[in-house]
Amino acid sequence: MTDPATLRRELDQIADDGYAVDWDEQAIGVGFVACPLSVDDVLGSISVGGPTSKLRREEYCETLVRKLEAAADDICVTYRQLLNQRSPLPEDTFENI
Repeated sequence: MTDPATLRRELDQIADDGYAVDWDEQAIGVGFVACPLSVDDVLGSISVGGPTSKLRREEYCETLVRKLEAAADDICVTYRQLLNQRSPLPEDTFENI
């Protein structure tokens, strides 16, 4: 994709949908479904790949999206819990070296 307007439309659609799909873009016959991860200032994504023929089936794709969204939520909750459990470094961390 080389047209900025086309890219903007696709990014807007992904934002509206809450997930992205890729059919045959990286390799013929392989597709991906991805959902965002966002915890505070940390951004990322979680995705799953599979045969394009399966991912193009609406019901199958919707099932994957629901499972990815649930996994993304679990990851974000776990990450926040780990952040809350972590002890802050002492102020004089480097003075004892």
